[in-house]
Amino acid sequence: MAADLTERHSLPRRRTVTSDGRRSFFVTTADSLHGFLPNPPPEGAPIQSSHSLPWRQRFAYFEWGFFTLNLGTGACTLLVGGISFDFGAREALGSVFLGVNIVFYILNLIGMALKAYLHPRAFRKSFTVPGQALFFPTSILAVNTILVGIIHYAVPYTGAGLVDALYVLFWIYVAASVGCAALLQWSMYDQVRDFEGIMPSECLPVFPLMLAGTLGASLAGVMDDTDSRALTLVLNSYVFQGGGFLISFMKLSTWISRNVLFGHPHDTRIIPIFFMAVGPPGFTALAFINLGARAAALFPAQSVFPSLPNAGEIIFGASLLLSLLLFGQCLWFILATSIIWLKSTTRAGRPVGWGLAWFATTFPLTGFFLAAGRLGVLMPSLFLRAFETAGCVLVFALWLFNASVLVLAIARGRLLVPPVAAPRLPKASDREDERRQDLENRL
Repeated sequence: MAADLTERHSLPRRRTVTSDGRRSFFVTTADSLHGFLPNPPPEGAPIQSSHSLPWRQRFAYFEWGFFTLNLGTGACTLLVGGISFDFGAREALGSVFLGVNIVFYILNLIGMALKAYLHPRAFRKSFTVPGQALFFPTSILAVNTILVGIIHYAVPYTGAGLVDALYVLFWIYVAASVGCAALLQWSMYDQVRDFEGIMPSECLPVFPLMLAGTLGASLAGVMDDTDSRALTLVLNSYVFQGGGFLISFMKLSTWISRNVLFGHPHDTRIIPIFFMAVGPPGFTALAFINLGARAAALFPAQSVFPSLPNAGEIIFGASLLLSLLLFGQCLWFILATSIIWLKSTTRAGRPVGWGLAWFATTFPLTGFFLAAGRLGVLMPSLFLRAFETAGCVLVFALWLFNASVLVLAIARGRLLVPPVAAPRLPKASDREDERRQDLENRL
């Protein structure tokens, strides 16, 4: 797996071949960033079509990475509900995406449950193999998108009872997020990691807790200014969002160091995961804007910091300033990743391939575009609001493309099948050791 991530200019690209001799556009389980292959087939063997597999064996290759479909669908749900321009079909369209997201989540849960029942060894391995375990938090993040969707599309038509239930579910979600991070810390304790294999997905274990800040900001927004629970949500959401972002920032620093030392992977199925780096600053910018706005209203209403009557407005201003800084960081990550992706797709002999990592072009960008719209309303700036709208259309198009290709890949037997074993390719560190040894021999 790490070898696939570190493919270099001078290395030949391994072509994935189907049983009829054609090159496959789809990535298989072992080729993807989340693959686990307990008994790899001989090198160069063709991919076995899912149509020739017994039904129960297909679930051995079901992965946590399939929950990225929920994240992409949830991104559309959030964008419809949060876009700054109002349109008539907002409620209907958002409710449809919310319903579809719930259906996808149930199907993914059934898939993982069948894997646990039919293939318990493979299921246990999914918590210890880094390529799979790192995507376990996506199953928690998917719940976040569903809860935010309920806040947008159900709370306005129900009574206070749903808000009370969501407040309880918020703290259950926080507990699940902490448990998820603790479980991965425990299960991956003895895993030796290859520095050249570091990707932005290293941030995923802390994503659920970080996005608790975004969920808390949305829930506090539908509560009265005199409700003490709203103040509790705002203060704790600052802690969750800020702490999660700082941890993610440190992990992203490791990924950037890896790129500086070893260059970028050239596999077009892997590079889209670089867009995951936009998630922490983008959602933190969005959360801080919403939290700051609520603080400006809650602090004077509940006499917080009575000796400092403008405390809420000060926090709002500080949140806006930090959001602008994070907005600039998002712009750089998007620009740099787009250039890397374009460079990889235009290189001779490197055909474009699709993988589950492509869903990183949807959900991680959601916070960034919504933050742009919120800044456009506050400044005000028509350009930022138009930029948000264009970004929403782009995310919708990418979700539709990725979801369609995912369904097509499963239907054609390119996913949920035993993959071709990848040969180990030489890495940059190997060549550096060879040069150092050669220099020592000469001296």
